[in-house]
Amino acid sequence: KNYAHVFGHVIFEDSRHRLWFGLDGRGLIFYDPATQQARRFERTVENDTTLGGNYVFSIAEDQKGIVWVSTSHGLSAIDPNTFRFTN
Repeated sequence: KNYAHVFGHVIFEDSRHRLWFGLDGRGLIFYDPATQQARRFERTVENDTTLGGNYVFSIAEDQKGIVWVSTSHGLSAIDPNTFRFTN
């Protein structure tokens, strides 16, 4: 997909060299350069099992590989193997 039209706040490279892009009101983009595949996560009325909020301010990774995302509506923890979100 083409994400050239979205504005971002933060770019983070995790320990597996995958990229995470925090967006301004449009959620989060995950990109794996090894597979050249991207996924976008955006909280909507229909999908509230993803990010806490769509304004992403910072991204970090802990020693267990969990990716932590600071959003406009709280903190989200993402398991990068299953892409399960805990808010």
